[in-house]
Parts: sequence; structure tokens; C-alpha cells
Amino acid sequence: MLRFNSFFVLLCFFIGIIIGCGEPNDPRAVNLVPGKGILKMNGNPLSGANIILTPVQGTADQHGASGLTNENGTFQLTTFRSGDGIYPGNYAITVFKTEIVSAPSAEEIAQYELEAKSPPPSEKKAIVPEKYNKIETSGLTLEVPPKGKKDIVIEISSQERL
Repeated sequence: MLRFNSFFVLLCFFIGIIIGCGEPNDPRAVNLVPGKGILKMNGNPLSGANIILTPVQGTADQHGASGLTNENGTFQLTTFRSGDGIYPGNYAITVFKTEIVSAPSAEEIAQYELEAKSPPPSEKKAIVPEKYNKIETSGLTLEVPPKGKKDIVIEISSQERL
């Protein structure tokens, strides 16, 4: 019985070491502020889009942030950990969203694997115009004040072209 208890105690100890008691707060995240908002295309919320915020020159903390829109088109900005926020400053914004148009079927993939070949890539369609994929052409900017910004509205148009 003592042998089993000793083993159990050691096992718990090693699991504790491996898992840890949680990471200490990342010192880089101290000055992050809330960043939340909505992405609209043609006036309607756009779900499943990636938003990237890149600091413009002169912003104190040179870390960007990103967000993924949910089914309502809303997002929370992330710098280091999911939803942790963004540094105050000025940012250029880019937006991306693609959908898979066609993909190989499970049977086709299995056949390629039997032949030791890679299946052809899935065909994708850009939902957000290419204009919004580049900092130089997106025309989208954001100033994040020292207290953060919880009402960000990013509006884009499906009609925009380069």
C-alpha cells in the first residue's frame, strides 16, 4: 500500500511539473488595452474573416494584433493570447477571407495516398477583394486610444478592386 501511495504522489508531482501551475503573466502584455468591434461588408456583418492590424511607424510598441470574426461579424483583438487586446497606437488594417470552392473527395485523397502522391490543392475563392489584403491599398486605419476601443467598426465593400 505504501508503495502505491509513493508512486501516486510521484506521479502527481511529475504531472504538476509538466502541466505547471499556469504561465505567469506575460510582461509584454501589461500595457494591452481592449480592442473589440465588428467587420461589415456592404453594410452586413462578415463572419469568418481574418483582420490583421499592423503598427504604423512611430507606434511605441511595435506589435501587431489580429482577430477572427464570429458568425455576427464581431471580433476581439489578440496580440499574444486569445482576446488579450492591443497596444494603444496607430495601425494599418488588412482583411482576408476565402472559401473553398472545390476540394478532392475522400476517395480521391485515399487514391493519391495509395499512389504516394500529394492530392491537388483545394480551389479557393477570395470573398474579400484583394484591395483589402495589402497595407498599401486597403485604406483602412485605426487609432487605439490609451483606454482601448470597444466599438471598432470596419467597413469594406465587395465592389472595390485594385
